[in-house]
Amino acid sequence: MEQAKYEIDIFWSDEDGGYIASVPDLKYCSAFGQTYEEALREVRVARDLHLSVLKELGRPIPEPRTRKHADAEILVKKLNEAAERFTDALVKQLGVGSGRAVEAQDQGARLTEDFFNRVVENLRTQANSNREMAQQLADQQLRAAESAQQLTQESVNAYIDFVNSMFNFGQQGAQVAQRGAEEAPPRG
Repeated sequence: MEQAKYEIDIFWSDEDGGYIASVPDLKYCSAFGQTYEEALREVRVARDLHLSVLKELGRPIPEPRTRKHADAEILVKKLNEAAERFTDALVKQLGVGSGRAVEAQDQGARLTEDFFNRVVENLRTQANSNREMAQQLADQQLRAAESAQQLTQESVNAYIDFVNSMFNFGQQGAQVAQRGAEEAPPRG
């Protein structure tokens, strides 16, 4: 599966003072950038790391979906049309006067608006959670890299100490042998 086929969303965030980029098909995969290009670069790195971690852990790799936003817009349009038909049917069934019909339509519009405001708020909450999880994942990756670097440094230092001790031991043995040879009575 090609990583380039995953949809990437990028938007400006006044709250963060920069661009937020995310890969909707990969849960918690997002990045931040001061510029649009930086956010795009960073989210591509995050996407590649995310996919490699999933692969290493043997977890399923999500299939990239397309036209997600177009599908959402169609859904919103259908919901608006259904709400409008519902309001119209309600007005006809009640047989109320024109004043009450307008009131019923207004109430239907308010209910629809309230529903979509709740949906938007839920999406914002989820986006914030995704951003926090991405930061936690990045922090964990950084700690893992630092731990690996420290372990490597300690291993190299231990090996150097071992080689130095072997070298010193060999030098001491050579010095003892030389002193023994100098102190020994001459043969012959």
